[in-house]
Amino acid sequence: ERHLYVLPYDWRRDNVETARKLDELIEQIRRDYGRPDLKVDIVAHSMGGLVSRYYVRFGTEDVLDRDVKQVPMHGAAKVNRLILLGTPSLGSANTIRGLIEGEKIVRTVAPETLATMASAYQLLPHMMRKPLIGLDGRPLRRSADPSSPELDVFDPATWQVLEWSVYDPVVAARVVAAAPDAVTGQARLEALQGFFDRSLVRAGRFQRALALPQ
Repeated sequence: ERHLYVLPYDWRRDNVETARKLDELIEQIRRDYGRPDLKVDIVAHSMGGLVSRYYVRFGTEDVLDRDVKQVPMHGAAKVNRLILLGTPSLGSANTIRGLIEGEKIVRTVAPETLATMASAYQLLPHMMRKPLIGLDGRPLRRSADPSSPELDVFDPATWQVLEWSVYDPVVAARVVAAAPDAVTGQARLEALQGFFDRSLVRAGRFQRALALPQ
């Protein structure tokens, strides 16, 4: 007899947290079946596919504090089959627009609100997709020199220079104005920008970790 289990999760949280919840569910399934060696089949949709791919590769370990070179396949021993449906394995360019302009989900969610969601950054497109293109059709670079490095979507300096998202003066002014006073507002803005920078760096490592050959 086989049963279908569903993993509900807070899609705003870091995908590493969700991978740990996936492991908890698999352990519960093993207990339910009385089989500590049971392997499960996973059907994953959209971001759930990213969570599952991370889990198969790294299990419950958080490897996003460093650049990993090898894939230990920690979670593979617990997974028999993984089926991906509409999973943005190399990220989604729409995420850039959402963090800049906001995202319409029933109503428009402001960029400063999206910026508080760790998982949003992990949906950003991998740099191999050349996501930052100028009006001339060429990759945006740090300077007019065509040999200079391309702007990296996972580099906080890119968002600061282009004044995108929480570095947009209009968005920044809204964050400050929403606080009870200017001092508190500035502290909130700096905290949000700090979270934004850290999340970008983690997201870059997330995408690179999923792109490594297993």
